[in-house]
Amino acid sequence: TVWLDVEGKKTFATPVPDLTRMINDWAAKIAGAGYVAGLYIAPPQPFTGPELAKLAVTRYWNSAGRVQDRNGKIWDEPEGIGFCMRQGYPQGFFRDTGVFVDPDMVWADRRGRVPTWVRA
Repeated sequence: TVWLDVEGKKTFATPVPDLTRMINDWAAKIAGAGYVAGLYIAPPQPFTGPELAKLAVTRYWNSAGRVQDRNGKIWDEPEGIGFCMRQGYPQGFFRDTGVFVDPDMVWADRRGRVPTWVRA
């Protein structure tokens, strides 16, 4: 799975139709190259759950933060799809490198899909 990070002020300020077109174009190129297109979702989030579900991606990864859409609604998943991965809050620290590590939890989404790390 190749993940696209969808978060931040610039993303939030992009009109949803434009952002939808950009993401769908990107997903088509990823799929055309033989990979699985996925979105990393974090606040602030311009998409609603139903809008996310209509995108041309097939995997969703939720950030450690609560996802709130542009209408102020807090939601737990793209409409009827669910997340196949969730980022945990930084819980580990490698003293040798000074790097915080946050564990990511993986499970099947509501359609039975998981992130693909290696694919034939």
